[in-house]
Amino acid sequence: MLQQQYFIELVREKGPDKIEECLDFARRELAPRAAENEQSLGEMERVMALLAFPDPANSAVGDLLSYDRREKVISALNTAILNSQSQSKDPKILKILRQLVFAQKQLQDKIGCQFPMLK
Repeated sequence: MLQQQYFIELVREKGPDKIEECLDFARRELAPRAAENEQSLGEMERVMALLAFPDPANSAVGDLLSYDRREKVISALNTAILNSQSQSKDPKILKILRQLVFAQKQLQDKIGCQFPMLK
């Protein structure tokens, strides 16, 4: 996914000299991965199709150049990094707040303690 995004970024800044760089990168990085994983072959073909259009942003595969896709890749990368370090993708403060709300509910239901509730 990260190599595909790098290729997409090369296409985004594409000029006459960048097409050769895009093709070299595709041969070196993308082609071997596509050969190893047939499931990614369709996505790889879509990414490579960006080179076929004079204005890739307004083409049938223009969604690949969207910032939504970039955010998706960033999020997936961030999650992978956090998982590799045995950390949750959710911030610790969110876990603490969930525990607090649970504890408040338990105190209110079981003991009848009244206090301002966080929701």
